[in-house]
Amino acid sequence: MPLEFPSPHEIDRLIGSSAYRDSRHPQSASTHNIVTNWFAARYGADRCIDEQPFTSGDFGNVQNARQNHIVSRAFSGKTLLVGEGNFSFTASLVFDHHAIPMSITSTIHESSRDISDDAKTNVRKLSRVGVTVLDNVDATNLDRTFHHQKFDTIIFQFPNAGSREPNRGHNPNYVLVRRFLRSAVEHLRQDGEIIITVVNSSYYDGRFRMDEAAEYAGIKNFYAIPFSPGDFPSYSHVNTNDEDSALKEHQSFETWILQP
Repeated sequence: MPLEFPSPHEIDRLIGSSAYRDSRHPQSASTHNIVTNWFAARYGADRCIDEQPFTSGDFGNVQNARQNHIVSRAFSGKTLLVGEGNFSFTASLVFDHHAIPMSITSTIHESSRDISDDAKTNVRKLSRVGVTVLDNVDATNLDRTFHHQKFDTIIFQFPNAGSREPNRGHNPNYVLVRRFLRSAVEHLRQDGEIIITVVNSSYYDGRFRMDEAAEYAGIKNFYAIPFSPGDFPSYSHVNTNDEDSALKEHQSFETWILQP
């Protein structure tokens, strides 16, 4: 007798359940396994949904993928990504690591009319599998888009103000991160995390002053861990104002974990 395959409606119900959202729930592990296996079976074999498929991930070992902190957080409930640019980091979470599409909201600051062809391709792929994709989202004013909505994880990959002009005597990237953190804190659920990835160098440390920005936002628990682009095969970072990429220009990166 064949095993019963859960319906999309049942998977949606499980994602919204306390057993999925609360790691302390006695059925947390089994619920996560059901959801993860469903998405692996549903999208693993036929995920190449147009003429340019994403790079293949390791579909047979989702648990190993979760050893990466960002991937693990993407399995921990509702995830918001801001400043996504070409949406390739979201694509890597979903197609390389099987993060649950319906639990992810991916956003850009620009209008959808102004994004690249690669970004439009990624939007089509992500939308088809259930990711919520939004444009015109200001990472420093999340209230305007999300009102009282809260997330378990909020991710900002390589924030860049796109300017070198000082803002009230401060580096514009420091101001951007400070304002983002102040806004993001208001949209985190209990035990939520904010994740920011930047270039690891004394020059960039001076630009972002992450510890000062965190304290400004009232965040007391924060630390940095190494970031390896190789963990995200489909990710192709593009800078805000040009076609260059931090991943090509630099060798060392770090991810800041901030816990209010």
